[in-house]
Amino acid sequence: MISDETLLNYPCNNQKISSNLRLESFSLVVVLFLSIYLVGCSASKPAPISERNGSLSSTKELPSRSNSINSNPNTAKVNPVPTPRPMVQKNNPKEIAKPEPKVEPSKVASTLESGFKLLKPSNAPIITNFNEVTNKGIEFSGKLGDPILAAADGKVIYSGSNLRTYGNLIILNHSNSFVTVYANNKTLLVKEGDTVKRGQKIAEMGNSESDKVKLHFELRKNSKPIDPSSYFSEN
Repeated sequence: MISDETLLNYPCNNQKISSNLRLESFSLVVVLFLSIYLVGCSASKPAPISERNGSLSSTKELPSRSNSINSNPNTAKVNPVPTPRPMVQKNNPKEIAKPEPKVEPSKVASTLESGFKLLKPSNAPIITNFNEVTNKGIEFSGKLGDPILAAADGKVIYSGSNLRTYGNLIILNHSNSFVTVYANNKTLLVKEGDTVKRGQKIAEMGNSESDKVKLHFELRKNSKPIDPSSYFSEN
C-alpha cells in the first residue's frame, strides 16, 4: 500500500521528474543545434591563405602562357608588309642638255651659207644699216659717177628703171638662190642676160629716185631680204 506521505508528496515528485525531462530535452536540442552549426561553419570555412595564393597564381599564369606562346620561336610571326616608297629618278648630270648658244638673226644665214662671200659694191662709207622694217638693205654714200661693182659672180636678170623708188636698177642672180640688188644708179653698164664676174663694174653711182647721191644695195635669199654685212669679205 502506498502511504499517505507518499501520496502527499506525489505531485512534488512528479514535478521534479518533469523538470528533469525538460532539462534533458533542452540539452539535446542545444547539442543538436551546436552540431548542426559547427557542421555548417566547417562547410563554409574559407580556404587557407596558401591555397588562395595558389589559385591566384594559377589565374595569373594564363597571360604568361599566352606570352610564352608568342615568344615561342617555332611560332610563325606575321610581319607587316612595308609600303613601297616611290622611286625618284635622279638626273644624270651627264645627260642634262646644255643650252644651245644664241645666234644673232643677222648671222644665221652667214652661218648656214658660210661658203658664199660678197665683195663690197662700193668703197664709199656705209651711211644706213640693214633694218627689216625701214630699210631692207644698206646704203653707201659717194660721189656722182663713182663705180658700182658686182658683189659676186652672177647673171643679170634685170636692168632698167621700172621699179618705183629704186631708180636705175640692176639685179644679179647668184648661186644658192642668192640675189643682189643695186639701185639709184646714174648709168647702167650691163643688160639682162649678161654674165658678170666678181668686182666687175656694172654701173655708176647716182641719185635716180633719191634726194642724194647713194647706192642702195640689197641681198636676198629666196626673195627674203637679209643683212649683207655679215657676208662681206676683204677680197
